[in-house]
Amino acid sequence: MSDEASDAEVYLYVISCGLERVKIGVASDARKRLRELQVGSPVELKLALTRPYGERRDAEAVAEELYRYFAGRCVRGSWYRLSAGEVRERLGQRASLAAPGRARAAAEAADARERRVALRRGGEPVQARTEKQLAYERRRRQERTRKQQRAAKLLGQGMTQQAVAAELGVTTRTLRNWKAAPAFQRERERQDKQTARQRTAPPHSKLKPPSRRDAKDARRDRPRRSRPTAEQTPAIDVDQAERERPALAAEEQANAAEPLRSPAPSQHQGVPLFPNTPDGRAARLAYYEARKLNNPPNSLLDYHDAKHGLEPPAERRARKQRDNPPSR
Repeated sequence: MSDEASDAEVYLYVISCGLERVKIGVASDARKRLRELQVGSPVELKLALTRPYGERRDAEAVAEELYRYFAGRCVRGSWYRLSAGEVRERLGQRASLAAPGRARAAAEAADARERRVALRRGGEPVQARTEKQLAYERRRRQERTRKQQRAAKLLGQGMTQQAVAAELGVTTRTLRNWKAAPAFQRERERQDKQTARQRTAPPHSKLKPPSRRDAKDARRDRPRRSRPTAEQTPAIDVDQAERERPALAAEEQANAAEPLRSPAPSQHQGVPLFPNTPDGRAARLAYYEARKLNNPPNSLLDYHDAKHGLEPPAERRARKQRDNPPSR
């Protein structure tokens, strides 16, 4: 019944039931396992094969190899449509004989990985970081802090999360994660206090008017000139200034009353086309950010094109079709 006589504590056993069905398993006492299975079996069971091993993991490794090889003939659980001779033949092949060695090597590799992880968690790094890596991490932290402060300021001014994300080149999920950052929280508190002071300011206080700026948002610093006398000022200039004063006042009031708007995109065959301007690029990034959040993952390529300042392929094709219609 047994191929080898040994006092090993763990056995690989094969139990047959006479219906061309065998059970392959591992147990410290194969005969006890046979008695346990016989209690609930309507047919007589026999211990067809036992193979002793010095360690349990060696026997389990051989059993796993048999399970893998005979997977196509599995009936249920560890019962297979086999004969004891087929199992004995497979046990003599190279893959079954080398299974314990492979199991030991895998266990040693897992132990080595666990030791490395334990060293990292214990505060003792395996390899010290170089000065270049430390400088890179320092620059990343400083850049992240600046972006958090800028995001808190823009959100305090009433901008939406999508617009702020497009302005900073990050995602809305990043903005949500920044809420726990100390720098972000301090900047938000400072913005809230500033807004509260502006709301509680007395109505008679004279606020300094904003300085006049040009198209590039640069201050116009002009030298002060002496006021001309009545003899030096021509009459035609005074009349012209009087005529232009109402028009300039009306234009300034209209510019102050009308808020800044993002450029409205034109459409061509259902594809939005944004102008190639700073405002147009910001609007394009905000549009594809919202599209990425609502239609993942098909819009990721379009979002990354807009994020890097490029025109998405669909928008580029629509623009070419619009500018160069096919000749008939």
